[in-house]
Amino acid sequence: ENRRFNIEGEWFQYGRKQGILFAQKEKLIAPDISLGSNFAYDIRGEFYSTTTNYGYIKRANVKESYQFLMAILNSKVMWWYLVNTGTVLANGYFRFKPDYLKPFPIPDLSNIENEVSFNILVDYILLLKAEDEPINEFVPNSHIIQLFEEVIDAMVFELYFPDDFKKADIKIIEYVQRDFRSIEGLEESDKKEVIHQAYQTLREKHNEIRNNLKLMDIRLADIVMPIKNA
Repeated sequence: ENRRFNIEGEWFQYGRKQGILFAQKEKLIAPDISLGSNFAYDIRGEFYSTTTNYGYIKRANVKESYQFLMAILNSKVMWWYLVNTGTVLANGYFRFKPDYLKPFPIPDLSNIENEVSFNILVDYILLLKAEDEPINEFVPNSHIIQLFEEVIDAMVFELYFPDDFKKADIKIIEYVQRDFRSIEGLEESDKKEVIHQAYQTLREKHNEIRNNLKLMDIRLADIVMPIKNA
């Protein structure tokens, strides 16, 4: 390569090294081609891949947390948007190039408590995915993750369609604020206990979150179901 890779003093020998100075930073990261949204939170800047990934680093004026942004970008609303604006590849996959995502609107958070609710649930899921041992002896962590992801999707729907949710008398975010505790700053064992209690609360027969998830699919079927089935 005409000595192009002979870079004195460098530990890497990449033909193209643009962006490498940003790799070891806190960011969201997503594959270029994916079936469904697959954004991950690289908290310590240690995620790498041999295939094309895109890293998303917040500008200094962005007040929303990475947890909140990941919840939005991994939502069914985001996937529905891409399905309707992007170009399908083989087997239903789509490209997640930054230019394709830039037009997607991020809701303005007038109430900071709304963001806290997202942060709480995303932190639950991140811990469960990193945990080898189940936090419930009868239920795999993957099942609990799926339930929490359903709640997050419903919260995203509520952010994007607030008037419709209000008219249908359906609340998700308010009840998440009431029922779920943050695990930030807790010991590992305490974090697992808080998450397990949140799961048990969600399973209760008369829990408002559980019941509103069902009502959402009925009262707002014309809005919700096309997006869920995208």
